[in-house]
Amino acid sequence: MTENKPWHRQPGETAKAFHAFVLYRDMLPKERSLQKVRQKLTKTPPYLRYLKTWSSRFSWVARAQAYDDHLAEVKAEAQEHAIVEMTELQAREGRALQTVGMRRFVDEQGKVRIGIAQGMKDADAIRAIDVGAKLERTARGEPTEIVKDVTGRGVKRLSDEELLQIIEEQKRKDQLEGAMSKEKGGD
Repeated sequence: MTENKPWHRQPGETAKAFHAFVLYRDMLPKERSLQKVRQKLTKTPPYLRYLKTWSSRFSWVARAQAYDDHLAEVKAEAQEHAIVEMTELQAREGRALQTVGMRRFVDEQGKVRIGIAQGMKDADAIRAIDVGAKLERTARGEPTEIVKDVTGRGVKRLSDEELLQIIEEQKRKDQLEGAMSKEKGGD
């Protein structure tokens, strides 16, 4: 037996009441209202009392929220799956691009090629290797650049304030070095 989700028809809920709930549930959260459901059903204003009764008796607000939460979860799972697929594809394509570039210099057995391979220029082959490596590293969540630690503080994630402080310190050092260079040059 399947589980009766809050957004499914509830025990004791008539087909008419459930149809009205579905109209309510499927509206954008910011636009949900019983008045709009009444209008979609093309009913007269007194019909609003039925909608209020059904909404209260069958917890429309909570059920619609549960449906919104369910949809958000489904979308998040789909997004995660798409990201994994994209990452795998980019890593494969990055590796393939590196292979194409390397074929300019080395054959399948790893022997250095002499002459032009596949009509590719050296610069194009080097660029293919570089771009392919960056694409693969990015897809695998690795950095594409090696960053030298000039702060002596170690490599870590820095807050905006810490970054600004480092920049200001470096500016002061550069100004001091510039002034010292001028003094030495002026002697």
